[in-house]
Amino acid sequence: MPYKYKSDQSKRDKEYRRSISNHCVYLFELPDGKMYVGSTDLLTYRLNTHRQKSKKTRSKLYEAINEVGWQTVRVHILVKNIPNKKIRLSIEQYFVEMIPKNMLLNTDIKCR
Repeated sequence: MPYKYKSDQSKRDKEYRRSISNHCVYLFELPDGKMYVGSTDLLTYRLNTHRQKSKKTRSKLYEAINEVGWQTVRVHILVKNIPNKKIRLSIEQYFVEMIPKNMLLNTDIKCR
């Protein structure tokens, strides 16, 4: 079935991508051992967003990354194919709580 508008195609593409369980939890590891835990359902998009935000946003995470450069940051996928956002956020919180506070670059910690 042909689509009338380009936006219809992109909307359906986006719905399809979200339907195939792309939820994952990832970790940034800096050379000094500091870490950041995040989660998303569109990893490539989220990583690009981090790179763009690091150029114009001041935060503990981006200041640390800008100091050493993105090329030195290791990205680890901790868990992938998570069924939904609620479970994804619970898993993310679990990993946040496992990292010693002095090594964690997350600033939006829910409970400690």
